[in-house]
Amino acid sequence: MGKWTDDKKYAEIWGNRNVDWQSYQKEYSGKKLESRSLPNSANIRSVLSRINDDFMHFNPTYYFRHSRLDPVDPQNYLFTIGYFDENIEQDFHVHAFMHICLVVTRSIASLLQKQYVESIGVDVDLKGFQKSYDKYLKRLTKEYPDGITILTELGLWPDICVKI
Repeated sequence: MGKWTDDKKYAEIWGNRNVDWQSYQKEYSGKKLESRSLPNSANIRSVLSRINDDFMHFNPTYYFRHSRLDPVDPQNYLFTIGYFDENIEQDFHVHAFMHICLVVTRSIASLLQKQYVESIGVDVDLKGFQKSYDKYLKRLTKEYPDGITILTELGLWPDICVKI
């Protein structure tokens, strides 16, 4: 999205990616994925470049391959995601995933607000989210210090929120 804002030609390349794979690969890999228009682009790219088959990520084809939607009753469904990490490790990944989603949402909102000055603002209370989980994550990282890496590298949690 940031690249499309940088230059509309990138939107055309992306839209034609299944036909002209080489042009897509040339412009949508490595540091070329970074955008001048999208705040935190380099940090977001660093997270996305680390995510592979071992991690949940934003690719719906991958994400929905590990999920199910089952009817519970006529009004409700149960959405299940099947992952097999240890519970504590999974807890870190869920918190990293929630945080990176907010970081990406905030970055996109900022990009759109610059493009459409008269638009309605989107308030993503990242600091409030961090504060609400701060004590819990500090307690969790005392038990499992390796979780700090998951939070900071995959979730872009600031160090201040997770230091022991």
